[in-house]
Amino acid sequence: MPLRNFLLTGGRFGFGSGGGGGGPAPVVPLFKYAAGDSLSAATYSRASTGTFSDASQVLQTAASGTARGSHYALDPVSLSYKRTILLEGQRTNFTAQSEQFSHAVWNASAFTITADSVTSPNGSVSADNAVSAGSGSFFAQNLGSWNEGGVNTFSVWLKGSGAVIIYMAKNGGDYANYGTTTDITLTSSWVRYTNTITKTPDGYTLQPYVVTTSACNMDVWGAQVEAGAFPSSYIPTTSAAVTRAADSLSFAYTAPPQEQTVYFRGYELGSQQLSGARLWEISDTAGANPRLAAQSNGTTGYFAKHHNGTLDRSSLVDPEFVLGDRLEMRVTLGSDGVVTGFASRNAAAEQLGSESAAATLAAFWSEEILWLNSGGDALNIGSMAVRDLVVFAGTKTLTECRAAVTA
Repeated sequence: MPLRNFLLTGGRFGFGSGGGGGGPAPVVPLFKYAAGDSLSAATYSRASTGTFSDASQVLQTAASGTARGSHYALDPVSLSYKRTILLEGQRTNFTAQSEQFSHAVWNASAFTITADSVTSPNGSVSADNAVSAGSGSFFAQNLGSWNEGGVNTFSVWLKGSGAVIIYMAKNGGDYANYGTTTDITLTSSWVRYTNTITKTPDGYTLQPYVVTTSACNMDVWGAQVEAGAFPSSYIPTTSAAVTRAADSLSFAYTAPPQEQTVYFRGYELGSQQLSGARLWEISDTAGANPRLAAQSNGTTGYFAKHHNGTLDRSSLVDPEFVLGDRLEMRVTLGSDGVVTGFASRNAAAEQLGSESAAATLAAFWSEEILWLNSGGDALNIGSMAVRDLVVFAGTKTLTECRAAVTA
């Protein structure tokens, strides 16, 4: 399937301020963050480099500990690129020499390869050109590690002329594919293609393949095999597998539990497939701490969650999101502790979740922290390109929430 640069394709932070003029006073939020806002008052970490796409869709690299807040994702409604902050969990690229298809670690059959001859998605002349006279030419790599018995995703950038398939297969026995192939007709533009399989625990090593099904003049770059059902941002490798650390972002949040509305806007990069993955959370996940959160159910949607320290309440709202979708989620918490979730996919009408039972509001959150894309632990981290997070006192409509952010 084609996965264009919405994935590698990143603002205001602060508390709201009033305004003058003769009209109604603007709504003053309890908290507001937009991609590009200063993170000087936030706590951010990522213990490795990380890649992202700039406004021109050129792949860039952020230094270790530097947020990817200038990541531009394709908005499927406006068909324009919007600034986001890219937040992901930890992933490992199991392939070696991810950009060097002429290297001996790649088994290259019946190709004429010109190494480092083509401008790659990161703007450097580091992509390889591979010419094949017909079908059956291939690149393959016998991986040193993979997700045995679980889901693996292979991705690679390709462009040129001709047709290819990509897939993953066992290295030994009958050399059978572990899933279906991804059939590709090459174009003149770089596209990141993916193939996802479940690796049978059969004792065989795993090999990703790029195989021609016609004569081809192909440019190739950026191979990645990783554990998981969706591709994450590109992780370059040389002699061995490389791990990108998880992003962690949190803000001080001092407003106590009260009637409130939390509005989130971003682009789906796989969080819905990760059970428990947070879009955001006030307080933390430890024990029975009073907290408020929006999180994935791992299959069909997201739910709003309120825990007052004793009682756990939730509201499921389940429009099914796919990679690249614009996700807007609005969570309301009533003065009686009733929590309700609402979600809009690609600017469609909101879907209303089930209204929870009441639960008396706690006097305070257990920790005065607002986490974005996690719940303050290593187990509930999502994968999302985030545009906005706003918290309002009282109950606000979707229209009122949208009025508080940049279109």
